[in-house]
Amino acid sequence: SESDSDAKTQFLACPFYKRHPRAHQECSKYVLKRLKDVKQHLKRHHGPPEFYCARCYLVFAGASGRDDHARRATCRVRAPPPPPARAASGPGIPAETMHALLQQYGARGKSTEAQWFDLWDGLFAGAPRPRSAYVGSRGAEAVSLLRDLWEGQQDDLLARARAGADGAVVRSVMEEMLNRLEAEA
Repeated sequence: SESDSDAKTQFLACPFYKRHPRAHQECSKYVLKRLKDVKQHLKRHHGPPEFYCARCYLVFAGASGRDDHARRATCRVRAPPPPPARAASGPGIPAETMHALLQQYGARGKSTEAQWFDLWDGLFAGAPRPRSAYVGSRGAEAVSLLRDLWEGQQDDLLARARAGADGAVVRSVMEEMLNRLEAEA
């Protein structure tokens, strides 16, 4: 039935949501069925604003404000802010990176998921990949984050738990693990 197929449909995730779920919670609500939809979402929600100063990265509502600012030439040159998120105060993904990502065409024979991971690598070079390119249920997303944290830090967490075999230490280690998870989310 149609409702059965809808229930099984998986939607692609915004890479920023997968990287920092708490900071980009709103991105989990978008229905991204195709890689093209993910790219469009990145451009609209994480790309550089249309009007900003290339010297100080101040954002403007329009070209005239930016041009007036540029003519005054009183701002200081600043390094571009890091690209993780588009904020009202600065550009998101640098324009060159955004252009390169949008121009990427899927390699023949590559799955949609593999192409999504190519986008991930272009955005977050060197960052560990998430388990999936798709948005899961809240529970599935939380379990995935816990599993990633556990795999990345299990030696440290187990060593601390073994150092004190009583329940208080185990609770302390579990609390620390959850705190680290929240910090990463």
